[in-house]
Amino acid sequence: MAPESDVDTLNTRIKLYPDDLDARQQLAALYAIQLQYEEALYQLVEMMDIDQSHQDNFAQKAMLKLFNIIGAGDPLVAKYRGNLRRYRH
Repeated sequence: MAPESDVDTLNTRIKLYPDDLDARQQLAALYAIQLQYEEALYQLVEMMDIDQSHQDNFAQKAMLKLFNIIGAGDPLVAKYRGNLRRYRH
């Protein structure tokens, strides 16, 4: 299956089941692999809104890793860092 099809399938699944954290996690990973960082970060924030502790705080850990990949000076990091702070214990 082509990555675009995977993205479409996962987006459809999320539209039908918005609280499907596994689908959101898979979609965030696909977006990150495709260098679509904002889309990946958005899915991670959505995951934290639903259940911040899902899979041992996967979303927060993934967001920190993406911040490191993207670089501290990137506007995306500034845009999404506040979301991460909301959920830090």
